[in-house]
Amino acid sequence: MLLFEYGIYDWQDGKKEKILQLILQDNSDVESKESDGFSQLHLILYFDRAEFDSIEAANKWSIDFDSIDEWKNYVTNTEGFKLADGISSKAFDVFLTETD
Repeated sequence: MLLFEYGIYDWQDGKKEKILQLILQDNSDVESKESDGFSQLHLILYFDRAEFDSIEAANKWSIDFDSIDEWKNYVTNTEGFKLADGISSKAFDVFLTETD
C-alpha cells in the first residue's frame, strides 16, 4: 500500500512544518500467523510553510483506488503535489519504521 499526504503537522517539536509524505507499507504477510506488524518506508519532504498555507491538507491510500495508476493520477493532480513539483524542499527525511 502507498499513502500520499500533505498538510501542516506538528511532530511534537513545535515546528508545525508543511510536509508532503509518501509511505510504502509492506503488508504482504498480513494473513500470516507469524506477522507481527508492518514495515513502513517514509519519505517526508519539508517545505517553507508560507508557500503552502492556502492549501488544505489531503491524504489517500492507494488501496482506495482500483489501480495504482488511478492513485497516481489522484496524487499528481492534487494542489499540494502541483505546487511542490515546482519548488525545492528545504529538507527531507527517509526512514523505516515497524508497527505492531
